[in-house]
Amino acid sequence: QVPVVVQREGKREALLMRWGLVPWWARGVPLKASTVNATVERLHNAPSYRDAWQRAQRCILPMGGFYEPHLNEDGTRDPFFVRLTEREVFGVAGLWERSPLAEGSYLSSCTLITVPANTLLAAVHNEKPRMPAILEESAYRSWLCDPPQIARALLRPYPPDSMQAWKVSR
Repeated sequence: QVPVVVQREGKREALLMRWGLVPWWARGVPLKASTVNATVERLHNAPSYRDAWQRAQRCILPMGGFYEPHLNEDGTRDPFFVRLTEREVFGVAGLWERSPLAEGSYLSSCTLITVPANTLLAAVHNEKPRMPAILEESAYRSWLCDPPQIARALLRPYPPDSMQAWKVSR
């Protein structure tokens, strides 16, 4: 369960949702493929994310930082912690979904969106150069409420000079 912010009836609401999007058509059964991250390039056409994207079921995942693995030359991996320099808590763009369960209730789930890595994250997350789609604070309303073409334009790499990363213990 992770905290998310959604827009409902003109107001922002904080909820807990399962991390790993379960599409409505999966009837509450998580997919075999991982759905914790959705790549920006596939939002509009991947079966797992397409319907939530088209219905503008967008959310914001608040966080204070995140971990990324760094692949060393010897094949080992070291974890790095990444955070923003100007904000202690920030929002990452996501999608949410409600999948009906057999007993009549619903499973609420979400995924965070990834974009190509900026230069800092490309050096850290060197095996798969991606990063979460971190939103500018001024873009929160737009991400939650505006039409898809405007929301899509907000999904870009965050400036590397506004971030820091350091190796942490496994």
